[in-house]
Amino acid sequence: MWSRHIRCCIRKTRQDKKLTFIEYPKFKRKEFEIPTVLQNALGIRDNKICFFCEELQSLFIELKNEIEVKQLWPNYKQLIESTDKIKEVVVMSKAENQNYDFVLRSFCPWIGIDEDPVTGSVHSVLGHFWQERLNKNELIAFQASERGGYLFIKPLENTVEIGGDTEIIIEGQLDPHLHA
Repeated sequence: MWSRHIRCCIRKTRQDKKLTFIEYPKFKRKEFEIPTVLQNALGIRDNKICFFCEELQSLFIELKNEIEVKQLWPNYKQLIESTDKIKEVVVMSKAENQNYDFVLRSFCPWIGIDEDPVTGSVHSVLGHFWQERLNKNELIAFQASERGGYLFIKPLENTVEIGGDTEIIIEGQLDPHLHA
């Protein structure tokens, strides 16, 4: 399952100084109404915007400010019990800090990861969302998990380049004709 997802998503990679960039397709988003039980499990009372990405099975929720994003303390058991239609919830807001453009956290207890420390694939949706919102062609995101990390996003016409400070431990090439 994971290898199929990676094979269909990653278009190409490149190195630029100390950053590694991965190119993902631009994924679509559609409006979504948050079930009350899911909202309660997240501890959210109010949100600005909510949308869903079918390809990633991810729900995106924009909160009013960065502090709300950073102070969330979800009930993971209740999240899992709230729905079986998604595998990840991303909460986000515009940055109040000059070092980055937006802040996010990613919760994935449905797949065994309570909080993803730094996730790349969701930016295939967030890149174009924040580009439209902030009128910027290059963005910096901060994932405010316990470990935390910065991502560098460049939305293109039909793809998104997502970069970060990485250490390459193995190199290879996927065979698109290989079937699992």
